[in-house]
Amino acid sequence: MRNRYVRPERAFIKKLCAVLTILASINVQAVLADTVTNPCTAFGTNQISLTPVLPNNFNSRNQTNADCTAWQQFIYANWPVDPNNPGYPNAKASASSFGDPSASTLTVWESFLQSSEVFSNTKANTLVKTGKKQRPLVLHQVSKTGALDLSSIGQATGEWLTDQRGNLVYYDIRLNPDEVDYIYNANPTGKDLTWAEGQIECAQGNAGFRLPSGYSNDKTCDGKSKVFGGNVGAMEIKAAWIKLPQDGSIDYRYLTAQAILLEPGADDSATQQTEPVTVGLVGLHIIRHLPGAPQMLWTTFEQVDNTPDAGKDTVNLPSNPNRKPRPAFTLYNPKCDPKKDIYYQCRPNWTPDMAPQIPCDTVSPRSPDNCIPYSAPLQVNRVTPVESTANSINAYAWSLLSANSVFNYYRLIDVQWPNNPTTIGKDATTPLTTGDITPSNGTRIVANTTMETFVQNKDSCMDCHKYAATATQSQTAVIAAFNKLKLAGSKAPRAMLSTSNGKNANSASYASYYSFVFSSSTTR
Repeated sequence: MRNRYVRPERAFIKKLCAVLTILASINVQAVLADTVTNPCTAFGTNQISLTPVLPNNFNSRNQTNADCTAWQQFIYANWPVDPNNPGYPNAKASASSFGDPSASTLTVWESFLQSSEVFSNTKANTLVKTGKKQRPLVLHQVSKTGALDLSSIGQATGEWLTDQRGNLVYYDIRLNPDEVDYIYNANPTGKDLTWAEGQIECAQGNAGFRLPSGYSNDKTCDGKSKVFGGNVGAMEIKAAWIKLPQDGSIDYRYLTAQAILLEPGADDSATQQTEPVTVGLVGLHIIRHLPGAPQMLWTTFEQVDNTPDAGKDTVNLPSNPNRKPRPAFTLYNPKCDPKKDIYYQCRPNWTPDMAPQIPCDTVSPRSPDNCIPYSAPLQVNRVTPVESTANSINAYAWSLLSANSVFNYYRLIDVQWPNNPTTIGKDATTPLTTGDITPSNGTRIVANTTMETFVQNKDSCMDCHKYAATATQSQTAVIAAFNKLKLAGSKAPRAMLSTSNGKNANSASYASYYSFVFSSSTTR
C-alpha cells in the first residue's frame, strides 16, 4: 500500500502555493490598475469603473472628462444584457464577464432595436429586441450614409469599404429605449415620428423636436413633461462589422456576432437562403444626449488592428500586457503593389475621382470597364493620430479589464463635446448651432477610419450632423426604394439632403436634433 503520509512542512508549502495562485488570479488586474495612473480623478470628472453605470451629466467641460465619460459609456453599452430586461445591463454579471470571448449573451447595445426595425411600416410595439433566442443579425447596408446623398455638406456619398481579406464592411444603426420611446410617443396628438408628417408636427410643437436627455428633464413635442424609456437620455449606436476568418483564429480579438450578410442588390429571399457567418466589430460610434450636453457627446471607438497612422506602418498605442501581437492590419497592406492594384493603385482613403465606386456587373470581362468589384481591397490609414489624453485614458481603462476580455483590443479614438451648450427650441431649422463643439476642426478632425474613411481630412461629426433634418415626402419614396434594392456605390438611389432654410413653414428644413436617422430611415 502506498504511503500517504506527507511531511507537515511539505503540505504547508503546497497549500501556500495554491492560495498564492488563487490570490494572484484575483488581484492581477488590481495590481495592473495600480501601476497605470488614473487620469479621471479631477473634481467633476466622470469616473471609469468596471460597472454598468452611465454618467448622468457632462458638467465639467474639458477633454479629459469627455474621454473618461466616453469609456464609461462604452462599458455600459457593452455590458452583458439583462436577459429578463433587454435594453439594460445585467446588474448580476461580474466584472470578469465584460468582454468574455466565450460568452453567448448579447451586450446591452446589441439588444437595442435597429433603426430599420423602428421605422418599419409594421410598428415594433416594443422598445427593445425581445425573445430569449438569439437570432442572427441581418446586415445589408455597406454605405454608412444609407440612402442619403450628403455631398452638399462634404460628407461621404455612398462609397463602400472592403477589407484586406476581400470582405465588405457592413453597417448597423441601433437606438436605445429612450429614443425609441420618444419616436413612438412624443407626439401623442398626431402621427408618431416614424412618419415625415409626425416629425414636422413635432418640430412645430411647443417644446419642438428635442431628443430626450433623461433624468426627468424631458417633454413631449407639445411641451408636457414625460419620462422616456430608461430615463438615461437618447443614445444612438453606429457599428461597423467585418466577416472574420472561418477558422476562428482571431475571434479572441473581437466582439463577435452571428450575421447573415446580404450582398448589395440581394432581394429579401436571400435572408432565408444565406447561412450565418461570424462577424467582428471594427468601429463603434456612441452618440448620447445627456444633461450638460444638449449638442450631445460624439464618441468613437475602433478595433486596434484596423489601420496604421498615416505615413507609417505602425500605430501609436499605449502598452497593454493583455494584448497579443497584431497578426495583420485589417484595412491596410504595407506590401501593397500599385502595379497589381489596378482598382485603387494602393492609394489610401481613395476612390477614383473621390466619388462612389461603380460596382461591376461582371468582373471578367470587367463591365462596365471602369467598375470596381466589391471584393477589391481598399487601403486605409488614419489621418489624425489619436492624441495623448485619449491614449492615457485608454491605458487606464485597459488596466481594469480581465486578461481575456476582447475589449483589450478596442480603443477610444476621440470625443466631440459642446463647450458652449445651447438649448434647442421649437421651430428649429438647419443648420443647428454646434454649441462651440470641441475639438474644432482647427484643432483636429474627429473621424473613425471605418465610417469616415474618405473624409478624414475634411469633416468632423458636427460639420455634418448640424444639417440633420426631418424627412420630407419626396425623400420617403427614394429611401423605400433604397431599402428594397439594397444597392451600393453609384447605382444606389439616393435622397438629396436639403441644407437650405426655407422662408416659410412649408419649405423649411426642420432640424431632427442632430440625428440623420430620421431623414435616412423614414419611408412614409
